[in-house]
Amino acid sequence: MRNCEVCNNDFKVTVSNKMSCSPTCARIAKYRRRNGLAIANFSKTELCLVCDKPFILTNKNIQQKYCSTPCNNTAKLRICNELPINDKEQQPVNTKRCLCCDLEFMPTTKQQIYCGKKCAANASHRRKKELPILLKIMNCGVCDKEFRQKRINNTDYCSAKCKKLAATRKRQGNPIKGARKHIHGSGHINAQGYKVLSSSHPNASGRGQIMEHTLVMSNSLGRPLRKCETVHHRNGIRDDNRIENLELWSGSHPCGQRVEDKLAWCKEFLEIYGFDVILKEKIKEQTSS
Repeated sequence: MRNCEVCNNDFKVTVSNKMSCSPTCARIAKYRRRNGLAIANFSKTELCLVCDKPFILTNKNIQQKYCSTPCNNTAKLRICNELPINDKEQQPVNTKRCLCCDLEFMPTTKQQIYCGKKCAANASHRRKKELPILLKIMNCGVCDKEFRQKRINNTDYCSAKCKKLAATRKRQGNPIKGARKHIHGSGHINAQGYKVLSSSHPNASGRGQIMEHTLVMSNSLGRPLRKCETVHHRNGIRDDNRIENLELWSGSHPCGQRVEDKLAWCKEFLEIYGFDVILKEKIKEQTSS
């Protein structure tokens, strides 16, 4: 058995060089040794003014009154509301309304007028812009939901989702206001502006999706598109998929630069699209015979 160098309590020695009974006492001894204080000093216990629990002074501050940070915050709250610190009856504290968001909060000081740092920063920003500090209550331009304005540049929509939906509807020429509606099989517009449909077409992706302009061109040709073929919109509007606005493009090219290779590729390319390739010599022989 050995006496703790901080609290002088007896403890069982498990390591030969252990001088403190607990990690707390070891931390206190390390702090006092680093600051040149007597390790055994200030080892007397004090009673917390909030919870009446005994605690050991952990530093040279003799006027320490509370055992922990939560008790310190509770004491500040009660002092602000002019209540006794050691309030056994747990009387209700007075709340304030934030001048920025108009929500109730419990102040920790008498001068506190905002519920947090975020509202304080927002109020400072609006004060510099000469705007009213109190945030307005508005209706969303898409879902008609009531919301409190957060920023100057976001005054029409309650969330980023509604803002994105409004941009999509505006691009498609649809009315912005109204709940999200989706008709099964009507497709959707992707981020690139192309209309996507669900189909089991040979040109569909592994997820069963196909671009509408690909499907329209495939139905017009009566066959699936080849890997080297793409569809181009004449007027540049990506969701205008009328057959008059579409044209077939090919990205195929020969693999070499020899004349024989190019001629062989040209012949193969023309035969794919239904043309017959006949040499001039054979034409002359046929006309002469």
